Amino acid sequence: GTPVVPNDLKQNHLRLHYSDARPEWYFKIAENKTVSLKLPTKITANNGDFLAQLAIDGKGLLYTPDFICYKAIKLGQLKPILTKYLTKNDITGYAIYPQTKHLSQRVRSLVDFLAQYFGETPYWSISPS
Repeated sequence: GTPVVPNDLKQNHLRLHYSDARPEWYFKIAENKTVSLKLPTKITANNGDFLAQLAIDGKGLLYTPDFICYKAIKLGQLKPILTKYLTKNDITGYAIYPQTKHLSQRVRSLVDFLAQYFGETPYWSISPS
């Protein structure tokens, strides 16, 4: 069945795992309290798209950034679960360029474009900001 609380994951659920990720999944269960769970791993890989396809195919549960799976969620192929228990894991991007007295117009234009394009909430976000 569909897990309703994090401890439900202990009931015969298998995880699809990123090869370089921590072995535990972390969930917020109270204001200042988190719990970690280590589920049995069915498949380990280093490619998020591959793991997302396995989840679509029903091979296990996947804890992945929404930019990997937002299309499958919008198409109804995947369903987010336990969203109210997820810890906040923002991924931040930076524009790095040499410090100069005058920033070139090309660099300024690129930085402004990226800031406007991604904005506060990226287009792939599946959760309200």
